[in-house]
Parts: sequence; C-alpha cells; structure tokens
Amino acid sequence: MRIAVIGAGPMGGILAANLINRGLDVSLVDLNPQIKEQVEKSGLAIVGEAATKMQGELQTAPVTVASDLAELGEVDLVFVCIKSTFLHQLIPVMEKCWRSGTVVVSYQNGIDTEDMLAKVAGDDHTLRVVINYAGQMNSPGIYQVNWVTPPNYLGGISELATATHGQRVAELLNGAGIECKLVDKIKQFAFEKTVLNTTLCPICTLTGLTMGEAMELDATSSLVRVMLEEARVIGEHLGYQFKGSINQWMGYLSVGGNHRTSMAEDINAGRCSEIAFMNGKICDYGELLGVQTPYNNTMRALILGREANL
Repeated sequence: MRIAVIGAGPMGGILAANLINRGLDVSLVDLNPQIKEQVEKSGLAIVGEAATKMQGELQTAPVTVASDLAELGEVDLVFVCIKSTFLHQLIPVMEKCWRSGTVVVSYQNGIDTEDMLAKVAGDDHTLRVVINYAGQMNSPGIYQVNWVTPPNYLGGISELATATHGQRVAELLNGAGIECKLVDKIKQFAFEKTVLNTTLCPICTLTGLTMGEAMELDATSSLVRVMLEEARVIGEHLGYQFKGSINQWMGYLSVGGNHRTSMAEDINAGRCSEIAFMNGKICDYGELLGVQTPYNNTMRALILGREANL
C-alpha cells in the first residue's frame, strides 16, 4: 500500500513518522522548502514524554517530500492533514490528479472538513479521523508530542466507506501506535471535539492566556461553560445524543495544561485561523436551524477582526 500524507505540520508529521516507523510506504506532500530539505536529508523525529502513548521517541530514515500530490504517482490512501483554512486551495489540485478508488482521510480539526474532500473522492471513499493528541513542530522534521488522550475516532461519510475501508485504516493506525476506534456516527464525534475547541481556542487567542490559565480564571471558565451550552443545543437539534455532560466537558478542558492553542499560534504567527470550520460552523448551523448563537457569533467576529489586521 502506498500512502501519502498531505501536510507536514504537527498532526501530519507525527502521523507520518509513526506509520513509517512500522515499515509502511509513506511519502509527504508539503510546500515548505525547509521541511523538504531537512526531512529528505534526516527524516522525521518524534520527541516528548507523551510520545510514550504512541511508539515513543523515534527517528525515521529520510523521507520523500513532494510539493504536489501529482508528483507521487498512484497512491492507495491519502491522509489530508493540512489546516482547514487551506482546503479550498487543495481541492482543485486534488481534482487534477485524483485516481478513482483512492481512499482519502480527513485528518483534521473542525466540522465538515470531510465533506469537501468527498467532492473529490466520493462519499464511499472518504473517511474522517477525530484526533485526540496534540503536538508542535520544534523545527523542520522534529515533532514534539504534548499530550495524548486516546482513542482517536475514525468513520466514513457513508456506511459503505466505514464498512469497506474503515477497518483497514483503523488497523493501520492501531498498528502504528495511534490508538483508533472505528465508529458509525463520526460526524457526532467530530462535532463534539470541535465544540470543545471552539471555547478555549478563541478565548486564549484573544486574551493571551494558556488553556490552563483560562480554565482557572472564573471569568473565562464561566464563558467556556456558556459557549459549551450554546453549541450543545445546536448538536441536539442536529440529532446528536451526547454521553458526556457539560461538567464532564469542562473537566476535559481543565486538564489542557499550560499550552497555547493552535489558533493562538496561528494568529501570533500572522496566519489566518480555522475559525470558519470551528465557531463559524456552529453559527452556520444555528442560522440553518433558526437557533441563536450569540456567544459563537461574537467569537467569530472578534477573531475575524484580529485576522483583518494580520
């Protein structure tokens, strides 16, 4: 099986390194020339104490890094690990070289990212992973795992995708030390994970607080709670039945530690955020359902305001 991983940021780099370390045929696609130079010379490295919940710290052999998916020729499985912000740029590139029957996996944060990829691969060949680990790229090709809270969740857009391709990809990920559970209703899992992100991501970006600091401060933790309540109503209107309570969601967020959110890192680096696929999606569904989302609307507006000055 030939595997392509599009995006050599923290999520894609950690994924690719663990797959390669199990002897799988993996190539990377990334536009960053520094990543290409370093990874083709020295390979990928995984560091950090939390990596013990995967395969531990590791170093791979040099890895091919293409600047375009078409350069790789025929591949059987494609993991899309880029920020959702860049999906609209990737889709036309994929359409030009896509081979019928290739399976694509949205290995991203946000709501409905898999729907955009399905326009290229088709519903029956499109899977989604809800990622439950976090990391950072210390330097090109060197990735630090910050925390891991398994399992990651995997499912297909269609029942056929889950039945035909889901088990194979789940076995592949589990074999690579990325604990994965195959589920039927992946969109609910993606919605719930994103709802958790839609609280601390904008709050920490706008205040400069870490996740731990925001949860310890009464003013911001109270805001987190009402945002969770607001988004949960949207999910319930969509037919989702959540097992965890608001208090359990708050407990999950309370162990985030003194880490910066990915949204804060993006904005501070002068990059646009993934707000459209996070709070923006909550707002979009609210409009569709006729349910008001004032807190998420406010967060979306404030982050877009920050982006306007980048």
